[in-house]
Amino acid sequence: MRWLALVVLAACQRDPAPQGSGSGANCAVVVQRVQQAVQPQIDAVGSDAKTMIAKMMPSMQAACVEDQWPAALTQCIVAGKPGDLAALQSCNALMPKDLQDKLQKRMMMANPLAKP
Repeated sequence: MRWLALVVLAACQRDPAPQGSGSGANCAVVVQRVQQAVQPQIDAVGSDAKTMIAKMMPSMQAACVEDQWPAALTQCIVAGKPGDLAALQSCNALMPKDLQDKLQKRMMMANPLAKP
């Protein structure tokens, strides 16, 4: 499930970052940018992947809001051009490990059949 790895990668990197808070509005755009960046890979895999990602994106938005993703992370993602996977990947270093772990758990709970 290469596309799932890309989704998780898009939100996960192990380097610490300064804390801030993700706003609901920014978080909605963050999720939109992540989905736009990985959409070509999702489309290549097929309808099962589309169904799975549709279940996971609300979990990503909830994680962003409830876990208060660092402002630097959300701003980096929002500033990227839609569909730009490379820009999204460059933002990965801004997510602390504890938030990565929480996000991964949320996404796996949203779709327990998915494997990272």
